Amino acid sequence: MKTMSALAALTAVLMAPDSAKGQLEFLQHVAADGAFHVNSVVIAGPTEAVLIDTQFFAEDARAVADQIAASGRKLKAIFIAHPDHDHFSGAAVIVERFPGTPVYMTEAARVHFEREGREAFRIDKERRGDVLADSVATPRVLPSNVLTVDGAVIEIIPDLQGDVLDPVNSVVWVPSERTLIASDLVFNGVHVWLGASNVETRKRWSADLRRLQELGAERVIPGHKPTIDTPDTPDALGTMIDYLALFDEALEGASDGADVWGQVTEQYPWAVEGLLRYSAQQAVRRRSGG
Repeated sequence: MKTMSALAALTAVLMAPDSAKGQLEFLQHVAADGAFHVNSVVIAGPTEAVLIDTQFFAEDARAVADQIAASGRKLKAIFIAHPDHDHFSGAAVIVERFPGTPVYMTEAARVHFEREGREAFRIDKERRGDVLADSVATPRVLPSNVLTVDGAVIEIIPDLQGDVLDPVNSVVWVPSERTLIASDLVFNGVHVWLGASNVETRKRWSADLRRLQELGAERVIPGHKPTIDTPDTPDALGTMIDYLALFDEALEGASDGADVWGQVTEQYPWAVEGLLRYSAQQAVRRRSGG
């Protein structure tokens, strides 16, 4: 069931004005295939900036920090929209470059992070060594669902259903620019991580995507896309709904994960097929009671 806080936030942002249109820029950094093409977004005003998500590998996090420094803006805050390792692992690198910058998650996301995220980072560090930061930043609880960049309102729509079982995925709505930073509610041109979801959570995920369509965004920036030049089309919301529906339709009659993989890739020949292969195997195993 959708939380009341998320419903209230969505109602509020639907009424937000467009008075500051054109004041902000959206500077993106898209990682390579090995880091799942994860995308970070700097919301940059004339003098200030807020960063959404911090990359997986330290090299990419350093590139984001370089991007912020080159922009000349003051980094006010970092918001991690989703407590999965490819979104928070680079935070320590960026904070080292910009000391004192607060790192925020919603309260629900922080609980998930403390329960699973720290251990996931430790395991990743043992496996991947120098490609990751030396430590993991400790996030604070987001004090308000509204941030500002040079006076422009940045709305956090918190704790929606996404690609993990708990509703801990948030999105960022910038009403003045009609821009939705969707993080991991939307993958565009990169196969979707479905290995930690189930049929019911995918239904709720699709329902939240339909609610987000009501915002009338002119730009939807996904959490994963293959290149920086991939268009940030609002059609990505509908494509995600269709992708999730196809995955579950394929799952119903599939004899194994390869059947699911084959049907989905026929319609969506997207990047990082390993995400889909593993997700399909996990889904078939769950369906079979494994």
